[in-house]
Amino acid sequence: MPLPRTQEECTPPAASHDVSHTGISNISGDTKVSDSHQGGEHGSSDCVDSMATPGFHDGTICRANARSPSKSTGDRTISTQMMLCGPIRANLGYVFFDRKDKYHAYLYFVRSVALIIPACGTGLRNGYQQVAQLALSSPVLLDTLISVSSVYMHLHGLVPQSVALRRQCKALASLRNSVDSLTMQAEISPHDLSRLRRDLLATILLQITVEIANGTSVIQTHVGYAFQLFQSLKYDKQKPTSSVGVALVQRMAFIDVLSSVFWSRRPLLSLEFWLSGEEEDYLVDEKTPSFQETTGCSLSIMSSMATISHMAADLDNGMNEDGVVSSALQLESTLTSSSQKLSDTPLPTTPHPNDFQYLNTVCECHLLSALILLQRRLLRDSRAAVRVQFYLARLIDLIECLPLGCGPDSQLSLPLYVAAHVAITHQQRDRLRSKSSSLCGIYPLKTREALTAAFDKMWTVSDSSTATGGSGGLNDSDPMKENALFIC
Repeated sequence: MPLPRTQEECTPPAASHDVSHTGISNISGDTKVSDSHQGGEHGSSDCVDSMATPGFHDGTICRANARSPSKSTGDRTISTQMMLCGPIRANLGYVFFDRKDKYHAYLYFVRSVALIIPACGTGLRNGYQQVAQLALSSPVLLDTLISVSSVYMHLHGLVPQSVALRRQCKALASLRNSVDSLTMQAEISPHDLSRLRRDLLATILLQITVEIANGTSVIQTHVGYAFQLFQSLKYDKQKPTSSVGVALVQRMAFIDVLSSVFWSRRPLLSLEFWLSGEEEDYLVDEKTPSFQETTGCSLSIMSSMATISHMAADLDNGMNEDGVVSSALQLESTLTSSSQKLSDTPLPTTPHPNDFQYLNTVCECHLLSALILLQRRLLRDSRAAVRVQFYLARLIDLIECLPLGCGPDSQLSLPLYVAAHVAITHQQRDRLRSKSSSLCGIYPLKTREALTAAFDKMWTVSDSSTATGGSGGLNDSDPMKENALFIC
């Protein structure tokens, strides 16, 4: 499967506006690192120290600036500093980087981006920081990691767009060269071939992050190729034995489920996928993040959403409706029981509860989204159905109770998307539009902006369908589906 290549990806714009570098000198320059600046145990640490500036330290540019420092924020700062100012300063320095700006981009990924992408990036159980460590021994992965970091830096006004585009061009070229090397399997040992496939899988999953940030519609190609590598590593059949492997499985599984919902298609992973049957706290070791920490969604809810997408595809393919509806009603009963247990938990009311309280709230948002999806896509309820609106009311309350920038709220895209599809009153729509717009300011992504812009088009089409006697139907025009976009 060919990898996408567009002129826009590799050609910097003719003119790009200057942006502030916020306390980092020459971050987009071409200055080589001299021997006198090699970061060793006794060497200069100016680059590490230069990162400790307001708005740039340990991910606060996106997360912590929305609320005053709390205990959980402090814990995150301490753990990240221990990792960066200890091993990286003492052992890494500039050894793996030929330019300071790349070193800065790497640190920005570890300190900021790796805390933003997962629902809960605190503590030592952060799969993206483990991927960053793996990248130090994988040039193709490192190039893409630098590209991801550069895109996020550009979205926060830290580097010009031309820098992000140039690094993405280099990352794609490196990726193509590594993909081409897979054709020379006879010259690669089985062990090295497995490592290359793992590194390529991690690279392409991060490339999906680049495309989400840029709002481009080539994600389908990346998802398809990532799934091929996933199968070649046998991750769909057996459990990885490393925490990095588990992090890649979690990312692939959630991408598969979310894209199946946004694009109304059958998931690539089968209903027998082994992860769906694991316990919620399935871990390989103490460094392995739980699925909920990574995605904001529990394993059981992820499995339920995958089942809903599979059954919806069965209905679209003409399978007997009675059998599908019977299974859907059983699943609805299970989800309703889980929802009742979660709804007994009061909404967060303290100014700064810990991240896990917010994480549980986001998890309930995904559960209510699954219930609404089941009622709409399998039981064919209308938007105005009493039970659909009952769950929508609770879902909007939960979405609104999460303070901006708390961390887990970065994973609200699917709940917002599902809620927008069934919102029928002006008040519901205003609340959803306001929340989604606010999230664009805290977690800027071009696809997030596209999602917010899609709401009004979806509502116009659904209102027109209802006014002409339709049900506000299941196949209304959906810009996210039409442009093959989703947020994960």
